[in-house]
Amino acid sequence: MYPVKTSEYSHGFLLYTRATPHVDVKRLVTRERIDIVLRALIAIFYPGPERLDNVFAVVVHEPEGQVPVSLLFTPKCLPREQIVEQKVMALKYLEVLGRRRCKILPGIGYWEAIEMLRGWGFNPVILLEKGKPFTRSILWCKPVFVIGTNVDPPLHPQAKPYSLGRTSYLTTQVIAYINLLYLLNKSTLEHVMRVKSG
Repeated sequence: MYPVKTSEYSHGFLLYTRATPHVDVKRLVTRERIDIVLRALIAIFYPGPERLDNVFAVVVHEPEGQVPVSLLFTPKCLPREQIVEQKVMALKYLEVLGRRRCKILPGIGYWEAIEMLRGWGFNPVILLEKGKPFTRSILWCKPVFVIGTNVDPPLHPQAKPYSLGRTSYLTTQVIAYINLLYLLNKSTLEHVMRVKSG
């Protein structure tokens, strides 16, 4: 059984980082910028006062010279009430690393994660400054938006690169924009999903 079913989620995010899979709650801002990952997870699951339940996230850690590790976050990993502080998200992150919540996928790096997502029935879409213009039709193809945190994600032959424009955006701004598109199109998307499921 797959840990993530396409029927349960409208979209997902893959966060790519070179940071080691470790969080120091007392010192979140480091050279590796794990704080960007934490802020990104808050943006993914909490665009408002309550948790967003139709989205999931995979965080791929690929530190140089070390074995990669991927973490899978689903809404069930996190409290329904809004998380706004990085330290609170850091504690939840540590719970996943300690295998007390959700899933840790040791040895799964970027390339394996892309293939894993495709195997689950999702379509990875890389978001870069230099890519094809983003269109709303992408929202309906069960996308997983691949975003770099401290570095850009590598190009992949099975994941098309798209751009939200020539302006440089923060990781959290990109996530907020994508989630806003889904919130604005929620009724239309629900109708399309009902038709597809028969």
